[in-house]
Formats: sequence, C-alpha cells, structure tokens
Amino acid sequence: MTGSPQWSEQVLAEHYQSTSGVDLDWLNKPSRHQFRWRSLKGPWITSRRRISSEKSLIKDFRGVMPTDVYISTSSWLNPVNLPRLKDTSRPAPILLDHMVVFDIDIRPFCRKRLEQARLSTLKLRDWLFENTDLEIQHITFSGSKGFHIIAHDPNRTAFAEPDPEKREE
Repeated sequence: MTGSPQWSEQVLAEHYQSTSGVDLDWLNKPSRHQFRWRSLKGPWITSRRRISSEKSLIKDFRGVMPTDVYISTSSWLNPVNLPRLKDTSRPAPILLDHMVVFDIDIRPFCRKRLEQARLSTLKLRDWLFENTDLEIQHITFSGSKGFHIIAHDPNRTAFAEPDPEKREE
C-alpha cells in the first residue's frame, strides 16, 4: 500500500535514535516505572533493569527495536521483575504511586472517529482543569483508536496505607 510505513529494524532504530524517538520528560523518576516493548516478531519484552533516561531505554532495546513501548503508570520502589498479582510466593512489591489514566477511544477506528476522540480528549482536558485538582502530566495518542490523558492526583491518602498489599489494592 502506498503511504504505509515499511517497518524494519533499521527504520525503527533510526526513529528511536532521532530526537523525537522517546519522551520521558513527563515522568518524575523514570527509574521507578516498568518498561516493556513489543518487537517486530511480536512478543512483549520487559526491561530487566531500571531505566533512568531516554538514552538508557534505547540502549536497553539492544537490537530488538520496538513497534510499541509501554510505560507503567504505577511507580515502584523496585520496578524490576515485578511479581504477577496472584503470585503469593514472592513478597509484594512496594507501590509508591499510581497515576490517573483516562483512555478515550471511539470505535470503529477511522479518521472521523479519531477526530472525534481528539476533540473529546480536549474537552475532557479542559473539564479536568476546571473541575478537579488533578495535575495533567501527559496527553498522547494511544497507538490504537484514541488518546490517553495521564494525570497525577495530589491527594495522597491512599498511599498512607503501610501494608504494601492493601496499598496496591
């Protein structure tokens, strides 16, 4: 198809090496978040180390350039090798914070619906500014049918819970 991107390791590597490849400026401490990415071959790969910057993330790709990158909206004392929710054989990880995420999708996917999702995102952003104390950190295309608004909630009450398992719930 004309106009469709032809993804290859080289094309993706060039993208991620460009100045617009990855933006982590919206994270206070990237090293407290989990990073995963999907390769051209399909499987998701989870970083086995802390990521402190865009440069360290790109270095961690190690020749398996991603088509998609996932960054957890939770922050952890140690975000490496997190246990699954139902894994009771390992100690519960220490959850430090969790952002508020709004996922705006309008189906079926087409240009008209994407424009509707964009306009809905702007309306929600304005409503959040006017009616809540949420601090918007980042707004981005979701990579699918719409947009994500990621915000920080200044109300820290839920994070005063000393038990890590209860705090995560």
